Amino acid sequence: MSITISIGWWLLPAIITAAAFGAAWLIESRDRKRAPRGGDYNFSGLWSGLFAGILYGAAAIVSLIAWLVWALFGGAA
Repeated sequence: MSITISIGWWLLPAIITAAAFGAAWLIESRDRKRAPRGGDYNFSGLWSGLFAGILYGAAAIVSLIAWLVWALFGGAA
């Protein structure tokens, strides 16, 4: 039994996935560095966490749309 993986159209959604999560990570890490630290009743950590969750959620949606388009139009070849 042999398994063959061919380089083909699946690379495009994989690159889109990597780019989406890479951009989300860069934006989130930049936001984390700018967030104020310390102080009483400081909710910056909460807002940074919510912002990061929204960013990664948007990256996941972009990735899923790319894979859906690939599955519907390019993956069945």
